[in-house]
Amino acid sequence: MLPIIIIPNFILDTYRLGHKSFFVDEVTTFVKTTDWSMRHIILGPFALYRFLVYYWIRLFPINEFAVRIPFLVFSGLSILAVYILVRELFNSKKTALTASLTTAAAGSTCGLHTMNQMKRWRILLQPISTANRIS
Repeated sequence: MLPIIIIPNFILDTYRLGHKSFFVDEVTTFVKTTDWSMRHIILGPFALYRFLVYYWIRLFPINEFAVRIPFLVFSGLSILAVYILVRELFNSKKTALTASLTTAAAGSTCGLHTMNQMKRWRILLQPISTANRIS
């Protein structure tokens, strides 16, 4: 059932991926991963993501499509992570599917990329950061 959520979401997110100019979050990520030292990347926020982008932009040409692929991958992985997290917390596949569908819908782009995909990051990280504050 989860592929029914992830696959259409991936197709919608991929649609016209390279046809829009860079957004400010993409430019910021690009500048920080090209100008910063590895130490700043690893110690800064979203370290894993920026670490991967650091090498990604060295392997592939710098254009709108290529730079957005990591956003797309992590965006899709966040849906899977929400499913696993909710299934483990509530021991219910139905609740996990509902949470995954909500996460996918919250970041549904239909051509309006990255800003909505970054919302999924925030949706994924909010319960984790809230749990850390409580404990």
